[in-house]
Amino acid sequence: MSGVNECVIDWARGDTHAGVTAYGNSRLKGRIEKLASAYPDDVQIINRNEDGSIFAHVPMRWVKVSPARKVSEAQRQAAGERLNAYWKNQKDSEEGDMEHDEEGGGEE
Repeated sequence: MSGVNECVIDWARGDTHAGVTAYGNSRLKGRIEKLASAYPDDVQIINRNEDGSIFAHVPMRWVKVSPARKVSEAQRQAAGERLNAYWKNQKDSEEGDMEHDEEGGGEE
């Protein structure tokens, strides 16, 4: 076996912190490492294992389970159109900035 390949969150009633095990290269591991850097008093990485997994303590209040957002096909399509319009606007804005730079610069 090549190490841990599961994520586990455990706690006992009355505890202030939950124990979190996250395997190497997991999204959860990366998130915990960033939180440990940003909030060293709240999040402690207790153990780093040879296989890349970690065991950490995080505040109980930070642990939550939430369902994925349900989006209709029409909502998904509208969001895609908004995103495409945004990127087109960004591209047009950058091209406008480049044209402005070319017109006004260079000769002294």
